[in-house]
Amino acid sequence: MYYNVADITVSVTSTVDCDGDGVTDADEINGPDGDPNTADGTDPNDPCSYDPSSVTLAVTSMVDCDGDGVTDADEIQTEPIPTMHVVTMFADVTVAVTSTVDCDGDGVTDADEVNGPRW
Repeated sequence: MYYNVADITVSVTSTVDCDGDGVTDADEINGPDGDPNTADGTDPNDPCSYDPSSVTLAVTSMVDCDGDGVTDADEIQTEPIPTMHVVTMFADVTVAVTSTVDCDGDGVTDADEVNGPRW
């Protein structure tokens, strides 16, 4: 389901999570005050747009919002916020690392360190 949030005028009661980020569509659209006219600032159509404190369901999206090579579904099981850009266990990496940060400060991006050289 795709929501055009601008067209919503009454509170959403859906308890599904169409984007798979672990936050119900109702919580993303209605926000903490329950009023769809004062959104919580997250997008119910974007699995990378959510408030970690609002996660109440299992994360089913297989995206990697922070680019560290660990899907949000795997990451949120071990940390509350899957946006840290830090991979502590290479065994956890299940998708290509796309992060351009250098967490250990050695001058090589995390993506290049984990993915290896591109010849």
